[in-house]
Amino acid sequence: TDPSTIAFTGTGRTITDWWRHGHSHIDESQIWVARFGEAIPRYEAITKDEARHAWPMWSSDGRTIYYVSDRGGNENVWAKPLAGGDARSMTSFSNGRLVWPTISYDGKTIVFERNFGVWSLDVASGKVAEVPITLRGASASAAPEHQSLTTGFQSLALSPDGKKIAFVARGDIFAASARDGGEAARITTTAGLEAEPTWAPDSRRIAYISSRDGPTHVFVYDFGTRTETRLTNGSSNDVAPTWSPDGKSIAFERGAKELRVIDVAAKRDRALATGELDRPPFLPDHAIAWSPDGRWLAYLTGGQGPFQNPHVVSVDGG
Repeated sequence: TDPSTIAFTGTGRTITDWWRHGHSHIDESQIWVARFGEAIPRYEAITKDEARHAWPMWSSDGRTIYYVSDRGGNENVWAKPLAGGDARSMTSFSNGRLVWPTISYDGKTIVFERNFGVWSLDVASGKVAEVPITLRGASASAAPEHQSLTTGFQSLALSPDGKKIAFVARGDIFAASARDGGEAARITTTAGLEAEPTWAPDSRRIAYISSRDGPTHVFVYDFGTRTETRLTNGSSNDVAPTWSPDGKSIAFERGAKELRVIDVAAKRDRALATGELDRPPFLPDHAIAWSPDGRWLAYLTGGQGPFQNPHVVSVDGG
C-alpha cells in the first residue's frame, strides 16, 4: 500500500540454499524493511533472533509482515506487526518443509508448498489445509509410444524354432516375428539396462540380465503366460545366462569369479566352479556352453599371465 516501503530478506544464504532443512550461522537471515520516503533511507530489522527468516509478504493494510521462519526448529508462517508487538506463529507444523509462500491480493489467504503439495492458510482464522488438486484431461494410463528405429539394436537372438527374434533396443528387451516382421513387442519397461537375451529350447521363454536394482541379475520372461520371473539376487553381477538343453536349468557367471547353475522352476542356484572369468564388455558371446546331454559345462577361465584356457565341469559338481 506504500510504494516507498519495501520488505526484503537480508544476510544469510537463504536465496541460494533455500532447499536446506535447518540452518547454521552462514544462512541465518532476517526480514528487513527499507523506507525511501525521506531524504535518507531508513532500514529496520523486523526479525533479530538467530533463525532463518525468508519470503516476506505484506498484509492488505500494510501493517503486518508475514514470512517463513524456522524459529523453534521447523519452518512455519509467522506474522509481525510493524507498529510493535511480538511476532506470532500462524502455523504449527512440527515436520516437513514449508517453502515458496505467496499471499493473495486481498491479503486473506497465504498459499505455500509443503511436502510436494500445495497448502493454504486462512489469515483470519489461522486454519490451514492441503489444497485438493484433480488432474483433468490426463489419460488414465501412459499412452503407448510408437517408434520406428533403424539403428541402435544389440544382442540379436534367434529362437530355436526359427520363428522369433529377441533383441535389445535402448536398454529394453523386444521380440518380433522372424518370418513376417512388423511391430515388435516390448518385453521390459524398466529404467535399468537389460541385455543378453537368450531363448529357451522350447522357444517360448527368454532369459536375460537386468540392472534395474543395481547389480545385474537373471530374469526369465514366459510368452505363454506373459509373466516375468526374477531368478537371482545378491550384490554381485550375474551375467551370461545360458539354457540347458532340456530347458530346466540356466548356467551363469557371478561376480566374474563363479560359474553357477540355477533350477528355473525351484529358483535354487549352486556354484559349480570358481576361476578368473571375464566380465562385460570383455565377455565373449558364448562364455558358457552345455554338452548336448546336459551333463557338462564348458567355460573359459584365466590363470597366470594374460591367457585363458577352456575347462569343463560336471553339472553334478566336482
